[in-house]
Amino acid sequence: MNSPLVLIYISLEDHQLIILGDEGINDVVPKGFWGSIRDGILGEFKQNEYKTDLVKGIHEAGEQLKQHFPYQCDDINELDNDISKS
Repeated sequence: MNSPLVLIYISLEDHQLIILGDEGINDVVPKGFWGSIRDGILGEFKQNEYKTDLVKGIHEAGEQLKQHFPYQCDDINELDNDISKS
């Protein structure tokens, strides 16, 4: 089974925040899950507090991934862990 993917796209300049889960994770997270994470992050963004709720939102997504797709000893990292700043 492929590892599920979650994309969190943030553009401060364009005032956009998008959270997308692939079909595997979307099928198992509670209804409205991504929206609640988005709303929590945006609440802090409006107060120019970017880090706190962004980290919280990433952690919440990770908890769902861990619950439904636990680490397997033969898992491989298909993508690099570099952060794009461009």
